[in-house]
Amino acid sequence: MLAKPARCASTRVDRSRLLPLWRLAGWLTGALPALLGPRAVYATIEAVETFVDQHYEEQVQRLQAFPSLRALRQTLMDCQGDEVEHRNEAAAARGPQASGVLLRTWCRLVGQGSRAAVGICRHI
Repeated sequence: MLAKPARCASTRVDRSRLLPLWRLAGWLTGALPALLGPRAVYATIEAVETFVDQHYEEQVQRLQAFPSLRALRQTLMDCQGDEVEHRNEAAAARGPQASGVLLRTWCRLVGQGSRAAVGICRHI
């Protein structure tokens, strides 16, 4: 079972107005594959962690140009390593069987939705 995310000590003013949407999307990302079984859950985790790995990599590459932020870059690389480990664990738990069209489509949607969410956050 996944741990509940920690609450930030921010004020309501600091919170994104899209927080309810993000919470719903996160809940659906977990609930829908749970209805289909463990392979769908592990495939979803793999898809999310693949996106997160790529997102971290973009940040790490951008920070390479700023030597004064070396410690932050290393922290992001450490976090990225954790996410890659989660992705690999999920892939191993999912098993070697080929995924069906529905599951592949779902995983593509999860990756594209994650990218879209980050893009929206960058503009709002």
